Amino acid sequence: MTQVGVAPVAGDFTFDDDPGVSNDGSGVSVNVEETYVGEPGPSDSYDGGGSGDDYSPDDSWVDGGGSGDDTSGGGGPPPFIPNANALASPVSSLVAPATVQCRECGGGGGGGTTTTAPRPPTSFTISDVLTLAPASVTLTAEPSTWSIVGTHTNFYTAAAQHTAAGSVLGHPITVTFTPTTYRWDYGDGTMQETTTAGSPWQALGQEDFTATETSHVYTEKTTVQASVTVVYTAVVTLANGTNIPVTGTLNRASTTVTLELFTADTVITVGDCNEHPQQPRC
Repeated sequence: MTQVGVAPVAGDFTFDDDPGVSNDGSGVSVNVEETYVGEPGPSDSYDGGGSGDDYSPDDSWVDGGGSGDDTSGGGGPPPFIPNANALASPVSSLVAPATVQCRECGGGGGGGTTTTAPRPPTSFTISDVLTLAPASVTLTAEPSTWSIVGTHTNFYTAAAQHTAAGSVLGHPITVTFTPTTYRWDYGDGTMQETTTAGSPWQALGQEDFTATETSHVYTEKTTVQASVTVVYTAVVTLANGTNIPVTGTLNRASTTVTLELFTADTVITVGDCNEHPQQPRC
């Protein structure tokens, strides 16, 4: 059997027309549910003072003179044990039930809390796709790792448009990297910027040591460290096929190529000096 009991709570509080709360100026009393130990015996009964059901707040216990249970012989309600969970709760939880808010509660099964995945981003900056960096850049020099002062040394890179797959905020994406600019550092203090990646002499149909869009003429016998930096733009493709341009560009530098530069003199010889090194002027 249960009845509403009263538990005092210290402190001054103000409540608006709450029938379960009273304030006499010294503190506040909050109605909490308590559970009595035992059930009324056969000789106990309600006085029937209420109406509409078996028990109401204006009913009282009447001792019918029975014995052998906790409620007989006392002329009042049986002793009770406070509901520990209720008394241990904050005042706010005693006054009003806790409210649990769910973003999307399922129907038909009593509801529940569900987690909604964040929507895919609608814009990207280059920092968002740094983990999906473009492929490494290689630099090739012609004729080889050496060249001749006063002639053209040709450079080219194999950098091309390519894709990389990954995810951002849990959403699968594909990033397309497109090279747009090539910044050549020839290692002697000379820089050049082009929109072409360069090509080998043979692919261009040209003779060795001739000029190309990416070639360079060295003027001193020395050793240099040449490199190229490729500037990429990027576009993100979402799983639904939507393409979103990425704000900003991403630079990717090649490893350096060491070139040893020689001087060469033109002389008249009889035959090839490699085949006849004993010939005059060889």
